[in-house]
Amino acid sequence: MHKKNLELFVLCFFVIILYFNKIYFNLEPITWGDWSFGFNNKLKDYFRMPSAWDNSVNGGYPTFINLYYYPMFFLFSLIGLLGFDSSVTTRLFFYWPYPIVSIISMYVFSYYFFKNRKVSFIASFIYSINPYSLVFLSGGHMTVGMGNAYAPLILYFFIKSIREIKLKYVIISGLLSEFVFIYEPRIFFLIFLFLLLPFCLFYSINKKFNLKKLFFNTKVLVGIIFILLLTNFYWILPLIRFGQAELFNFPEGYKQPTWVSALSYSNFYNMFFFVSEFWLSNNWWGVFSERSLPIIYVMSPIFLIMPVLLFLPIYKMKDKKIIFLTILLLISFFLVIAANSPLKFLYILLFLFLPGFNMFRDPSKFYLVYNFAGSILIGFGVMILFKFLKRKLNIKKFGFLFNNYHILWIMLYIVMLLPATLELPYGMFSTHPYSTEKINMKNWLLNNSAPHYKTLWVPDYQHFIMHDSLHPEISLRSYSYFGEYIKRNIENITMFGKLLSPLNVRYIFLSPDEDDYQYSNMKKNDFLKILEKDSSIQKINDNIFENKYAFDLLSLKPNAFYLIGDLGSYIKLLNKTKLNNNVVIFFGETDFVNTDTNVDYYIIDNSSWSADDLILSLVNDSYKTYFWNLAGYLTRNNNILYKDFYPDANYIYGQFSKHGLTKHVGKTILSIKHYVNSSGVYQIWIRGFSGINRGTISFNDAKIVFNSSLNKLKWFYLTKVTLNKGESFQLNLELQGILDLDSVAIVPENIVENIKSKIKQKIINLSEFDNLSNENDVISKLKWYYISPSEYKFIIENASSKLILIFGNNYNPYWRMLINNETYPSIKCYYTLNCFPINISSSYLEGRIYFLPQSYVDLGFLISIVSFIVLLGLLVIL
Repeated sequence: MHKKNLELFVLCFFVIILYFNKIYFNLEPITWGDWSFGFNNKLKDYFRMPSAWDNSVNGGYPTFINLYYYPMFFLFSLIGLLGFDSSVTTRLFFYWPYPIVSIISMYVFSYYFFKNRKVSFIASFIYSINPYSLVFLSGGHMTVGMGNAYAPLILYFFIKSIREIKLKYVIISGLLSEFVFIYEPRIFFLIFLFLLLPFCLFYSINKKFNLKKLFFNTKVLVGIIFILLLTNFYWILPLIRFGQAELFNFPEGYKQPTWVSALSYSNFYNMFFFVSEFWLSNNWWGVFSERSLPIIYVMSPIFLIMPVLLFLPIYKMKDKKIIFLTILLLISFFLVIAANSPLKFLYILLFLFLPGFNMFRDPSKFYLVYNFAGSILIGFGVMILFKFLKRKLNIKKFGFLFNNYHILWIMLYIVMLLPATLELPYGMFSTHPYSTEKINMKNWLLNNSAPHYKTLWVPDYQHFIMHDSLHPEISLRSYSYFGEYIKRNIENITMFGKLLSPLNVRYIFLSPDEDDYQYSNMKKNDFLKILEKDSSIQKINDNIFENKYAFDLLSLKPNAFYLIGDLGSYIKLLNKTKLNNNVVIFFGETDFVNTDTNVDYYIIDNSSWSADDLILSLVNDSYKTYFWNLAGYLTRNNNILYKDFYPDANYIYGQFSKHGLTKHVGKTILSIKHYVNSSGVYQIWIRGFSGINRGTISFNDAKIVFNSSLNKLKWFYLTKVTLNKGESFQLNLELQGILDLDSVAIVPENIVENIKSKIKQKIINLSEFDNLSNENDVISKLKWYYISPSEYKFIIENASSKLILIFGNNYNPYWRMLINNETYPSIKCYYTLNCFPINISSSYLEGRIYFLPQSYVDLGFLISIVSFIVLLGLLVIL
């Protein structure tokens, strides 16, 4: 074996023994932080074609926005088919290859680029094991870890492509890029933007600018991207067709710049000394401060030498490659510290306005670039330092050590990392065995539960949960409206089963481990009290309960009620109806409700809502301005006043709250410009939220006066105006006092009166409502069949008019029902589910429910498979 290969082998083995020994040589479960455990039955669920919809968790969601991981999960399923669980897959795809791949990857690149074996040896060790890598490796962010591991290898083949002009290296670079993309797309974007693209420019201007060379280097980059597009076409095609915004609602809070500040772990001090601060020191994560986790950012004093080693090469060598790496280092330096740097404003601007940059709310992902450049620079810094010491000290007796300074440095670096090393194992470096009770819960679910009914797991988040397409699970956290209500009223809820029944929840599993409840406001004893006093809940054993009223995944109901109220009003309605005979569509879902005969009654809870709320909700939104949209543009930070420029609001001074616009004591003119499509008389309405207590809203001679607090969101009539078609109407509202406003509406008076006449006979006060379902309705029978997560078939016998088919997966506008070659869109009911009105009388109806984007996933998958086979064939030929 060649000496350098032997050294690499010894280095890999040394890293495995030192850092990974506790998990490398056993198959005990490992899970921590965001990393959950997968039973083999769960893994086997991925042995199928890619699906545009995942129905196994939290009511289902569109998957193609993150379907990039399908190849990895398909390989996971093969492990599951062999009888293994994620104890094997986590090691096989992450922890076993990480130290080997990262060390060899960086060594291969740095030696090819600099032709210095000892520097490459040092760089590969530091790149693989450093304070930051210990954090994300222990925290369960192994997808990030593996993306980092392969990054230098991609760059190696990329440079060979532009140096040696060979197609096979372009193909290898593209396939390796796809490999990283499967692990973590954000890491590939960083590789492309901060490594591939800069090296492309570097080789174009290395000696003098060469436009022809730049053009060729760009073609290599385009080739890599083209390969990525082809191999990922199965999720890119539906994304192009439907767009991200319509199919994947990225959590609004994740787009807020406050996340950048909260997740900016590192500061100038950490980066200067090449250490990464553990998030325990960040006040935003104060909830974790009580945990007995290691504080690995407490560093050895020897780390004081790191700034010298980082910047010594550029001082001594004056090499273009060194200058280039130092520039990369400095750029990544400020990107990693983000909100803690003097350039915070620049990072926030990029986060808010650069498309795709909000993927990096956690700026520590940029540590890839810092670690890449820093590891090589430190390698050269060590070389320069030891040569200087050897020359100045002139100690011949220890010449062997100085000649092998890379070995001596590795030993010294291990001493520097001792504060972290001595704390191991922790997090993912330690095993986390599951209890016997959880194995029993899993076995019961697989052997005794009826398929397709959902299971509610308490508390909100556990690592050892069994779920798949036949046994979907939810948590109260996933259904925020229901979940928050239940948490707030946990001691007073008397009909827990009925409340969850429309959500298709039949089974309730309480974790037997007290540790699962440690950081949850839901305690096991509290839930036991609720479940034991609820007549709709049947106890199976100490941890498992069954809800007798659960709706089937597809169920047929004869009546639909439009409830003008909140969840409290829904609880009142439960006491007055036979739940199995009613479909409840809630106030506020105005895009899905109209005034036709599909809705039998409009039920109003007059204690806090009125007919005006219903009427205004049914008016076209084109004449409405929502103040809460303003709050999405800037950080919602208490006690800070903003001036914001919004297309329909020219000058607004105030404080944004979670409801909308709050105006404090003083006088403000709110100016809103409108254009109307037709001439006529228009009414002006203002909607205010809870918290309005004293103040006025004035327009000309009209005025709304608020003297006391309100408890609910309500519409208030202001005045009416006559407008001409296309006229620019400037609504100058004078705000005085303390106001909490949600929106303003300018609505055609004739539309308001028309809606009043249509729904007048259908409005019923909740206090007078008493189960108006027609017991003489024809009894219809429903049979349905599961085809895939994206398709279900059904048969209806004795179908009568005004039936509602409830589909218990989360609402999405691209769910469709097909009957008699006619396609019908879904409407939303129960806040979150899909409903399909069926107005067909027939003794026999066949139909299907399908997720429209699936056909595009299927077509894209065919293109991706063919492309992958062709690329492999070209590699063999070349």
